[in-house]
Amino acid sequence: MPPYAYTPLSFNGQALTGGNLTCYFEWTNGPGQTREMGPVESDVVGRGPQDVRGQPKATTWELHVRLASFNQTDLDAFYSIFSEEAGLVYLRLTDGGGVAWRVAVRALRINLVSTGRFVVVLRVPQPLLEEDASTTMSLLNQSGNTLNFAPSVGGNRRARPLLRIVPDLVKQNTVDDYFHSFRGFLVNRAPSDFYGPVWLMDQSGAPARVNTANLVQTATSTTLNGVVGAGDTSITLTSAASFPTAGMAYITDGGTNDEQIYWTSKSGNVLQGVVRGIGGTAAVGHASGLTIKVSEALKNGDDCRVWVDDVEYERWLVGWNGASSDVVINVSMPQRVKLTLAAAITASPPAFDFTEGSALLPEKGFIVIENEVIYYAAKTALGVTGCVRGAWGTSAATHVINSAVYGNPRLYTVAVGKAAAGAPPSPAGHRPACQLPASSNQSWKWGDQADDASTVFYARTTPDRTAQWVPGFDADGNTVSPLTQLNASGNILTFKDDVPGDGSPPYNNVAIELPQGVRTGTTSAFSADWTPSPEILNLELWLRDVGGTYKLTDQLQQVAAAAGRLLPANLANNAYAAKLKARYNIATGFRGDDSVVMETILNASNANNVDGVVAFKFTLSNDTRIKKIMARMAKTTAGSQDVTCQLFTDSSGLPGTLIVSLGNQTISGTTPAFYTWQAGVFTLTKPGTYWAVFFMPSGFTSVNFYGYTSLGGVRKSSDRTADAIRTGGAWQLQTGENLWAYVCCDYEREGNARVEYDQPVVAPATDARTGVTASFDKVSMLFSLSDHPFVHRTGGFTNGLYHCAGTWSSSTTGDSIAIDKWMAAGSQIEIECRDRTVIYTEGAVDYPVTKAIDPANAADWLLLLPGANTLTYSEPNMRQTDAYVIWQGQKV
Repeated sequence: MPPYAYTPLSFNGQALTGGNLTCYFEWTNGPGQTREMGPVESDVVGRGPQDVRGQPKATTWELHVRLASFNQTDLDAFYSIFSEEAGLVYLRLTDGGGVAWRVAVRALRINLVSTGRFVVVLRVPQPLLEEDASTTMSLLNQSGNTLNFAPSVGGNRRARPLLRIVPDLVKQNTVDDYFHSFRGFLVNRAPSDFYGPVWLMDQSGAPARVNTANLVQTATSTTLNGVVGAGDTSITLTSAASFPTAGMAYITDGGTNDEQIYWTSKSGNVLQGVVRGIGGTAAVGHASGLTIKVSEALKNGDDCRVWVDDVEYERWLVGWNGASSDVVINVSMPQRVKLTLAAAITASPPAFDFTEGSALLPEKGFIVIENEVIYYAAKTALGVTGCVRGAWGTSAATHVINSAVYGNPRLYTVAVGKAAAGAPPSPAGHRPACQLPASSNQSWKWGDQADDASTVFYARTTPDRTAQWVPGFDADGNTVSPLTQLNASGNILTFKDDVPGDGSPPYNNVAIELPQGVRTGTTSAFSADWTPSPEILNLELWLRDVGGTYKLTDQLQQVAAAAGRLLPANLANNAYAAKLKARYNIATGFRGDDSVVMETILNASNANNVDGVVAFKFTLSNDTRIKKIMARMAKTTAGSQDVTCQLFTDSSGLPGTLIVSLGNQTISGTTPAFYTWQAGVFTLTKPGTYWAVFFMPSGFTSVNFYGYTSLGGVRKSSDRTADAIRTGGAWQLQTGENLWAYVCCDYEREGNARVEYDQPVVAPATDARTGVTASFDKVSMLFSLSDHPFVHRTGGFTNGLYHCAGTWSSSTTGDSIAIDKWMAAGSQIEIECRDRTVIYTEGAVDYPVTKAIDPANAADWLLLLPGANTLTYSEPNMRQTDAYVIWQGQKV
């Protein structure tokens, strides 16, 4: 028979040969005729938009049907087979050579020709036949590096195959691929999405790190049998029986000449193909008898890699080759989806509900309850159904009512143990700015130069570092020249008092967004070391609450300077942003040398000397609300002494008219300390120069400074800074020291809202103050227990996962598809080149995969041409791996 002579076999699964039916095509309008027809448009049920307008090759075939018996039962059976409501179905037929094919058709109408004879008009959207049965080539239980296939495609059109890999055993060779791995999941519990550092080896938010030193030097060991030169590429061991055929090892003398190596083969007790000085070590000579241990990870961690949702990520290591090793990645966390379990569940039910319903969840996907990941195939209005419990290597468990349920988990894998690993993806420009050794998923720290030189508050040259404070400027009244500026970036956050235009922008704050939320209810949630300057700066902590409003939380003034300044525990809501702000706000009467401490010592022996007085003057540039006046004082002997402070106008360089008396403060002890005089907030409504006068009130009968006759006038000091005044011997300035005092002011913000902190005060013209600095150091923030990322892992490093890192390639077409997927042993990955989809199957559950493969031909992925093809699957170190190529040929 000619090849175009087609014989019908079945329609929609119903046999068309034998019995009451006789079916055939005529040459004039059958499968052998594929003339092009005009555009059509019809509503097709079943296979989707193939029978639609614009299909240029759509055609119709006429299937002739003869009924041997012509009664109502026969007619009903006939019409049920060729129902128009069936939509697109498969018509099976054989060609002249006896090869079975199939094609998608639709029954349009049935024409009665004569008694018992009909013509069924079939619509054929794409008159391309494919082989009725797929052809499978399989290579099972294979080990090695390469598998070869030779698929032969029947028909005369190219085929798009299905490619399948099923690994049965994990790999063991540390030279070609990763030996150890573990996986886990990440869940965002913060109110918003974020991009930032996450510590993967923290389990459930608590530090639970691993001992990588035991991987660098395992317990499997022997000794060197003979001297080893620095350039030797073969090494003889006392016994290599416990050493793998290819692997890596660590030679140690317990000192500075330790060396890590790998070898590619062994013969007896001789390691061959040895590569020297890996893992950051150097190739050196070794004496006979030194210990050599099998290694399962590189000493410097260069073989440590991280994948999240099948994509490799940049990573940074903490404490590698130690008892508490950690891995940090920058990862995007999607918006939090948090639900509540409506009722308690055991470890088995495949369906359950949530208090809030399921509207926030995708139609299918994954959820997390405590340490369990659950896959659901569908959802109802209230919950999820078709659940597979204990996905991603977690364990199915019972959960109590009201348990938190999170959506959008992300799967991650951490792997080590590849001797020939290349450079790790850990660029310095993307490294988190916080202090990695001291930080975690619960807290971030900055500024400790002792053990982390890479911690910064902000880095102008590398703006992509996460956990970085961003500089800014608040135009909130603190704009009186000279401005506060950020002096430097690095481990210490330094603010500088300077004039604009000296080469750096006028920043007065740095801020950071914190989706995790600062923990409230504890004084240790925020701490910072405040390095004071003698005169110039006041540093402030502002926190932004859940409503988005920044609130002043703490002032770090000179009087409050202390290491480890802590956040007050009375913050009402979690704070989701922090700001450190510097203010230029101190006016002093004495400046003195920058190298000396300025203070005044009260001489107790002259405690009742009514002539004792000391004062300083200051200048205000505008109307100012005086908040308090402060001075640093001490006694030369034990005991106490009352000191009064009064505020005067200036009169020709001396105190003039009394403005207000601020009352007494009791000075106690010989250690200098700050004392504050405050009699309520009052306003100096006239810019100008003023005096603050301190004296012992004993014997004074008038508050008018000039009214007390026994004072005998006020004179300037002859041996101190020009603006100091004193009389008699009551006030003694300690040798080499000056008075240290300042005025703190308040001011009106926008909208006349009063804020209790200090206004800038302009110092006298003789006191330029240029370049004086103050800084934050060792800032630490503790995150909300309920908002920091939830990180879980299935255990420590084990050899339990399979790294499918291979390539399908066709030398016939030049196409290729690369695979990079971590899999459980016994699972499978399937690449459907026809639909361009990838399905990963684990535990009888199919998971769609989007990023595990990289096709060189994005349009067609991998094609098989008509006739013979040469197809290869390459993957180093396969062990008992099954590989399949499945295809169907096509013809016109």
